[in-house]
Amino acid sequence: MLLAIDVQYDDTNDRAGIAAVLFDNWQSSSFEQCLTNTHTELEPYEPGFFYRRELPCLMPVLKRACQRHSVDTIIIDGFVDLGSDKPGLGRYVFAALDEAIPIIGVAKNPFTESGALPVTRGNSNKSLWISSTHDVQLAAQRVSSMHGQYRFPTLLKEVDSQARAVLGSPVATA
Repeated sequence: MLLAIDVQYDDTNDRAGIAAVLFDNWQSSSFEQCLTNTHTELEPYEPGFFYRRELPCLMPVLKRACQRHSVDTIIIDGFVDLGSDKPGLGRYVFAALDEAIPIIGVAKNPFTESGALPVTRGNSNKSLWISSTHDVQLAAQRVSSMHGQYRFPTLLKEVDSQARAVLGSPVATA
C-alpha cells in the first residue's frame, strides 16, 4: 500500500489534525482507508526545524498505519532533505521508521539546497518539488503519474482535506 499523510494546524486552540490515506497504486483516484488523529501541545514553528513541530503529530498515525498495513512508500507534505548535511522532515520520518520505508516529499515551493526535482502537472505553470530517501527520479515519475488533472494529485488534495476535517474545517471539494 501507498500512504499519504498531512497535518493541519489550529494554533489558536493549540492542536493539529492529522490524516493519512492508504491507496493501492500510484494512479488510484480514491483511497482504501483514512486514518485520523488530533494532537495537542504543539511545538512552536521554527524555520529550519519544522520537524520538531510536525514529527510528533505524524508518528502515532504512521505507526498505526504501518502496524495494520504493508506500507511500501510514504508521501509527506514537505522535503526529505534541506541540503546535503541538513535533514528535512522526510529524513526524520525515515529514521523514526528505522529506514524501512521509502519517503517521498512533495513540496509546494522550491528550496534550492533540497535536491528536489520540479514536476509540473496538468495545465499548471507552477511546479511541485519532489524529493526522496531513495531514487528521486523515480519518485518524480510516480508523483507525475498520480491521478488528477491539476497541479496537486487527487489523493494529496484529499489527505489535506481530511486533515482539515479533523479540525472541523470545511472539506474542500475538487
